[in-house]
Amino acid sequence: MSPIQISMNRDVLSAIDRLMASLCNVMEMPVDVNKRSLLSISRDVEVVIHRRARAVSCQGKNAKKMHKVKLKYHEAAVLEVLLRASSNTEVEPYNRFSFRSIADQLNQKLA
Repeated sequence: MSPIQISMNRDVLSAIDRLMASLCNVMEMPVDVNKRSLLSISRDVEVVIHRRARAVSCQGKNAKKMHKVKLKYHEAAVLEVLLRASSNTEVEPYNRFSFRSIADQLNQKLA
C-alpha cells in the first residue's frame, strides 16, 4: 500500500509537532498490549512529523508554502485519532481549526 501524503503549511506542521511531542512525553508505558501498540505508533508519527518540521524550519520563513508529509496507513490512522481528540481541548482557534482540517483530510484519504 502506498504511503498517505498530507499537505500542511509551516505553522500547522510546527503546531502538530509540539502536540505530538507533548502527548508522547505525557504517555506512560501501558500494561495493555493495544495501548502499548498505540503508544509505539504515536512515537513513530512523532519522529516523522518532527523530522519534517525541522527540515521545514531550516528552509526559510515562507509560512504560506504547503509542505508534504508522507505517513504509513497505520500512522495516518493514529494521527487522525489524536488530532480529533486534541482539537476539542486546543485553546487557540487557529490550531483547533487546523487540527480538524488535517484530521478531515486524513479521513478522506484513509476511506
